[in-house]
Amino acid sequence: MNYLTQHLTTIIGQQAEMIAQLQEQAVKATDQIVALKEKLKEGEVHGESGTGSGPSGE
Repeated sequence: MNYLTQHLTTIIGQQAEMIAQLQEQAVKATDQIVALKEKLKEGEVHGESGTGSGPSGE
């Protein structure tokens, strides 16, 4: 039982680390969304569909 307890403790620790990393990524993504919303309000971001460079109609 001691081995099993140690193994589960290790797995739980690894899962906790992954959750922490995902939380950090979520915070960064939220910050980026907020920044884009602010740019949209200020008119700095323009629509990119239908105009501009890049492949079209492929």
